[in-house]
Amino acid sequence: MMNAMPPGTEGFRLAPFTEAVRRALKANSLSLADAARRVNQAAADEGVRVSYTRNSVAHWTRGTIARPDSVRWLARALGLPVSELAEAAERQDCPGIRGLPRRSGTSSSRRRSARGSCR
Repeated sequence: MMNAMPPGTEGFRLAPFTEAVRRALKANSLSLADAARRVNQAAADEGVRVSYTRNSVAHWTRGTIARPDSVRWLARALGLPVSELAEAAERQDCPGIRGLPRRSGTSSSRRRSARGSCR
């Protein structure tokens, strides 16, 4: 199981999406591999074949924001309301949060149009 915060980040507040994912992993006592399996199953339940790995989940715990479909599957995998995790992803993807990776697999122009207005 992973630590609550990555080494060297003690005292820093994580971005909303990252924080929600880490908190849910800990609350559900899930390893990164367990979470990846659950995400893959949530997608399969919708008839979509994906192959997320523990590395995919690790990226989400370090600041990379999942794509919208993946956010939905991740929320289901972690037992979170989809709207809550999607809102956290949107807040984290706002331009006011600097130094964090943006949504994985999304170009900057697609990010701006998908982001809409930031709060």
